[in-house]
Amino acid sequence: MKEGGRIIYTANKRAARAAATLFAVILLAFLLVSATYSVISIDHDCHHEHCLICHNVHMLWMLLDTIAKAVFLAIFILWVHSLLLYIKPQAKQLGFRLSPVRLFDRMND
Repeated sequence: MKEGGRIIYTANKRAARAAATLFAVILLAFLLVSATYSVISIDHDCHHEHCLICHNVHMLWMLLDTIAKAVFLAIFILWVHSLLLYIKPQAKQLGFRLSPVRLFDRMND
């Protein structure tokens, strides 16, 4: 199907959406199981040096930190993209071009 000069693939949308949903459910289940395990084992007999429970808690916090950074980066990229989409029509109305040659030609007129 073609709309507005772009080809839109509808055959794989349902499969991609199902795969993304499955990935999100598995990730959520992993986080919930890890958090539940950490909360249940919070009052444990710690050996400080090679404590498996402390290691699991540390790994869970590192995973959550990585996910938070990835979400922030995705939001930032989408914000910059939408900002550029907003600025582009505004710049065309003003006659502004981001080419040094055009700027040089305008300065000589």
